Amino acid sequence: MATAHRLAANRFDLIRLALASAVFAYHAIVLSALAPMSGLERVWGQIAEIAIQGFFIVSGALVAGSLMRSQNLADYAGKRVRRLYPAYAVVILIPALISLLMGVVDVEDRGSVLSRPADHRRIAADDAPRAVERPGGPVCVGGGVA
Repeated sequence: MATAHRLAANRFDLIRLALASAVFAYHAIVLSALAPMSGLERVWGQIAEIAIQGFFIVSGALVAGSLMRSQNLADYAGKRVRRLYPAYAVVILIPALISLLMGVVDVEDRGSVLSRPADHRRIAADDAPRAVERPGGPVCVGGGVA
């Protein structure tokens, strides 16, 4: 009964799905180069911007409602931790485990890579934006759109 009441009271999942889908559609259009730098890309860009703002507004309302329904701040914090940290742990631990199994991460020498100033300059240079040609004009990879 409590689950049916909770599902009936929370109709925001469909709204959040629609908003997230709009952002997904925009990224699909841009990354597929379906219509580069066209009106279609600009229109979906505007839709995606509105969808992101709407998603945060709806999510903020849901979080505020959760806070209001909590007994106290500790109860609210406990609910947040129980909801968010299992997924966070999976997202952090699985790639770390895969990296260790593949031998990508050298646990013995993990601090020495960034211990020399020359390494900082090299890493900064590797992350510098590079211009690449794309139909419709150059795009800056690692930076903003040129």
